[in-house]
Amino acid sequence: MPRRSSNIQINSVALRDALNVRGVQLTRLADELSVTKQAINGWLASGAMGPRRLADMIDKIDLTPDEVYAITTPLKVEKKYQVFFRTKRNVEVAPTTTYGFLLEKISSKSKGENR
Repeated sequence: MPRRSSNIQINSVALRDALNVRGVQLTRLADELSVTKQAINGWLASGAMGPRRLADMIDKIDLTPDEVYAITTPLKVEKKYQVFFRTKRNVEVAPTTTYGFLLEKISSKSKGENR
């Protein structure tokens, strides 16, 4: 039976900032943690890493409690989509903001009023 993953969500931006402040390169960090650079890139890309690796990294690069808090507080990303469709008529189509419904903004010219 496979083990259940117990990865900790991390804020990749805060981790990169902490590494940059200390001048730590990913290859050096990989050597100190006895992992590959690709593994570290995977953690940064996925936004998750194992608790033991996180504890080792905290010890190796001597992170402050504030930095640890920033790293272990996942970055909240709100996904907002704006969808525009071009209709057969030349009318503006309002972006969708609720449940995928599109509303047309029909200008006075397209309503049949001539100026």
